[in-house]
Amino acid sequence: MSKANDGADAPAFMRDLEDRYRTASHLADRSQFRIFYGPVHPAVMLVLGINPGGDPADVMPDGVGSRSGGKLHAASAGYHENDESDVLDCDWPENRGLLKLVLPLVDDDRVALRSQMVKTNMAFRRSSKAHHIDLEAAKAEAAPFLAEIIDRVRPHLVLLAGVKLEEFTGRFCSHVEVIGEAIRDPGVKQTVFRAARVELRATGTEALVVQVAHASQFGWTYEKYGVVERIRKVWSAPAREPDARDVYATGTQPEIDPTATSAIEPEPHITTPASADAGMNVAAYEALFRMLGFSSFDSHKKLRHRDLPISIYFNRDRAGQVSFAVYAKDIDWFKPTMWDVIPARQKKDEDPKLRTVVPKSGIEGRAFRDLLRM
Repeated sequence: MSKANDGADAPAFMRDLEDRYRTASHLADRSQFRIFYGPVHPAVMLVLGINPGGDPADVMPDGVGSRSGGKLHAASAGYHENDESDVLDCDWPENRGLLKLVLPLVDDDRVALRSQMVKTNMAFRRSSKAHHIDLEAAKAEAAPFLAEIIDRVRPHLVLLAGVKLEEFTGRFCSHVEVIGEAIRDPGVKQTVFRAARVELRATGTEALVVQVAHASQFGWTYEKYGVVERIRKVWSAPAREPDARDVYATGTQPEIDPTATSAIEPEPHITTPASADAGMNVAAYEALFRMLGFSSFDSHKKLRHRDLPISIYFNRDRAGQVSFAVYAKDIDWFKPTMWDVIPARQKKDEDPKLRTVVPKSGIEGRAFRDLLRM
């Protein structure tokens, strides 16, 4: 079942999915299962564990409280309406390990991580140890609901924390290209890095899937084996042959003056579409560009990526609104289903040779991957 991919209706999406899962699984309340670790919205990263921990006998029905008076089992008894993130807001051993991996991927920006990561599990049934339940049956039970989450998140990077690559790709991918050899630690006999480029069956889009060791026991392997650097290395797509429309190939494209655009205030009378105002902030775009392998993404300068076929300038005003200046002759690259063409926010960009564009809210990553043919 396909759901609308925007952040505003996240609680409604989550409530509906949880209600249907509870009916399908015949589980009474959150003491017995767990699906959400934060808002489910479009994001760069999807992190998947094995199944939720915690002894069901110790967890209160709301999934938060501990009957024994121990640490809370979740940051939200609802649907994370206040942007609570269990990974960032709950001090668990697993989270401390996981943050060693995911925070460096967003340049240690906790605000960016809150908006650019969604976490859940391959199975939703709770158990203090994975072997205390029929794990394969639990994964099969959760699979159609996890497919809906994948459809909504539309991730570009899927991190499998303790989950085998084939367990994910066999259920959720229609095409798999394994990258290199698996790396194992001989001491603990754990796979510490394995990667594949895939096509996600739920979305028809491409993603990088990376298997790493489970964070609670083996988080130390992330630094020892340079997992962050390995992810960044394989994240960049292979170089392509220049396209006939490629400005770098033709050499005929004039430069936009970046110094002029950075000094101009936005016109106060300009109004923009609601989708543009609701889009990502500068930090979120920087995290996205880092994950997509851009070599340069400074504000008011040209974005640089070896697979970017046209010139795009990354602009923001003093209110923090992001927009992109492009050449009018290149406007056909910006599909109306993914991009809005808006009035210029900088006086310099009112030049007839230029256009100002923003990705539609909620699909910013997909819009840039489409330009990069990723």
